[in-house]
Amino acid sequence: MWPVPPAKCFVKEVTDIRLTGLILKGRYCILEQISTGGEGTLYLARDLELGCLWAVKEIPVSHKKEAKLLRLLDHPYMPRMIDYVEKEEYCYLVMEFIQGKSLEEWKKEGRRFSEEELLSFGIMIAQVLGYLHSRKPPVYYGDLKPGNLMLTQEGKLYLVDFGSAVQGYSRQQKECWGTVGYASPEQLKGQICEKSDIYTLGKTILALLTGNPVRYILHDPLFMWFLFRCCRKKEAYRYKNMQEVEKILKSIQKKKGRGRYAMAVAGITALGLVAAGILLAREPEKMEFWEQLTQITEVYYQLDFQDEPRDKRIEAVGKVRDQLQDMLTLYTKKEEQEYVLQMLRANEELLELWKS
Repeated sequence: MWPVPPAKCFVKEVTDIRLTGLILKGRYCILEQISTGGEGTLYLARDLELGCLWAVKEIPVSHKKEAKLLRLLDHPYMPRMIDYVEKEEYCYLVMEFIQGKSLEEWKKEGRRFSEEELLSFGIMIAQVLGYLHSRKPPVYYGDLKPGNLMLTQEGKLYLVDFGSAVQGYSRQQKECWGTVGYASPEQLKGQICEKSDIYTLGKTILALLTGNPVRYILHDPLFMWFLFRCCRKKEAYRYKNMQEVEKILKSIQKKKGRGRYAMAVAGITALGLVAAGILLAREPEKMEFWEQLTQITEVYYQLDFQDEPRDKRIEAVGKVRDQLQDMLTLYTKKEEQEYVLQMLRANEELLELWKS
């Protein structure tokens, strides 16, 4: 994990300190180290009064904002902080011990997540991030990734490690933490907002896709379009907030198994998602054509489009045809012309299908 900016990490060396057997506050006996990284080290501890197990996170006193933040938060998908101890230059957060593994660990062990599981994960993540964003002042998590999501054997997901979270109403320049490959473009410039967490949600689920991504595209184009919208480089093209994200995911979950729509738009879906993939892969320059193309064809991926009356769908497809024809006059490069013509052909096939 990298702090952005400045480009330095707070990783404490633990080889010169042995906490095993240490008793904090006369109550919490450190049993073993669980993990280390980021700005702290996690230990397993036994409560000598209650006999139960807790997780104890050790961090430098200078970075105890996580403790101050967790004290104010309470959500079913977050571990509870039940006590706090300061000892010399370190502080210790005594928290609920989550008996599970991170999604990153599950993935490394070869576990393949189904689309149903990914939808369920997305809904749980949207709910807990929506809770954080609704605080006053709002809390932006800032470092969502598979390694910071703990999954229990019962299938419950927990968001852990709040060392990167940022509080505030404004978008002024801040010291924003994030992980390369997941952090949004604006976060890498030192700015963060709720749409930054939407970006990392999309990137996190994309990282959990296993096997050939074409399988997901053909099986459920709506789900892939959802991920594409989350991961747009420009904030304006992402979803508005976590409430909208949760609503979309629940709608996709509800409509699963209804293959009529996916079959009807299979051709244009594949073409549209190729354009989406190009947008995700290319550099910001030379984006205008692909941005325009995806904006025009986005109607096909809206969840309510499939339920519109036939005449409304025909009207929408006709509007797309007119806009694509306008693009032929605006973009004259061979690659652009060929792609627009492919989209027009697929669009006409869909139009004929609904007119017949």
